[in-house]
Amino acid sequence: MKEHITKGLIRKLTIGDLKNGMNYLVGQTVMGGSAKITNIIEDEAYFREYNLIRYNVYVKRFDDGFTYLWKDFKNQPVAIEYNLNFEEYAATI
Repeated sequence: MKEHITKGLIRKLTIGDLKNGMNYLVGQTVMGGSAKITNIIEDEAYFREYNLIRYNVYVKRFDDGFTYLWKDFKNQPVAIEYNLNFEEYAATI
């Protein structure tokens, strides 16, 4: 069975309501300017194990160049905005 590919498809994640919620956007500078959000991924392995939807937010630090899991959100109201630049991700399908 082919895994559903979500890497690179989520562009923006809003936690809470759309007007007052906290927004996380791929490319956004965070952590006082020391890192940038590189990916927002729906964690399918977590869903299979716990039957809960979890979103992981990854950042790349500017000082060491490594990517880290920065935050995860589970079982919360979220709004998702997807990246509709299909040509950019055609190779992942």
